[in-house]
Formats: sequence, C-alpha cells, structure tokens
Amino acid sequence: MDTIKFNELQKELIENNSTELKKTKTKKQIDKSIKYVYVKDNEGYVFKIPENELNDSYTVITEKDWADQSGETYYKATFSHGGARKGAGRKQLHRDISIRITLGEKDLINYIRKNSIEPTDVLKRLLT
Repeated sequence: MDTIKFNELQKELIENNSTELKKTKTKKQIDKSIKYVYVKDNEGYVFKIPENELNDSYTVITEKDWADQSGETYYKATFSHGGARKGAGRKQLHRDISIRITLGEKDLINYIRKNSIEPTDVLKRLLT
C-alpha cells in the first residue's frame, strides 16, 4: 500500500471518528433527558430510578418524602458546605497591661505582693 493512500485513509478515519464523537451525547446530557421517579420498595427502602424502570413492586413517593426517609434532608442540614467552622476566624488578643518599670519600682511591687499589702491602702497613705 502506498504511503499517500495510507495517509489519506488515516485522515478519513480521523474525520469520521470526530464527527461520530460530536454526535454522541455526554453523560450529563443523557441524565437530563431521562426522567427520574422517587420510589419506595416493599422492604421500605427509598431510591431514585429512571421512569422506564418503574414496575408494580414500587410505590411512587414525592421528592420531599424521599429526602426525609433517605436522610438527605438531615445530611444537608448537618453537613452543609460554606460558612465558618465553629471557632474559626481571627482570635481576640487578651493583652495584659504591660508598662516599663525601673528595678526599684519592681522591688516595691514584689515587696507589696510578698507581704500581702493592699496597693490602694499604700496609695492612700502616700497621697495624704
């Protein structure tokens, strides 16, 4: 076989495949075209099936009943996406008051604390 004929055949196959691929539907397009029904079987299980698979052993229920019985409503309420987690966000800084003091002032404060002297009493005596 000639290389030119082979290349032409290859191009032709590629063109045919690309047009066939364009004709095929994606899974999302197929899912949208199929109508689904919410059903309950004779054992009490609830699920969603395509309308063409419906038979007498199933009882048709509403979407709300399906969501309640399957736990979908509880799941969405409990495990929803979005929003802050509990305790997330910036934390407030609990700053202690700090000032610079001299060694003499530090010794005075330590003496007052050590001897259980009330600082307000010391201030009153000093100011009067």
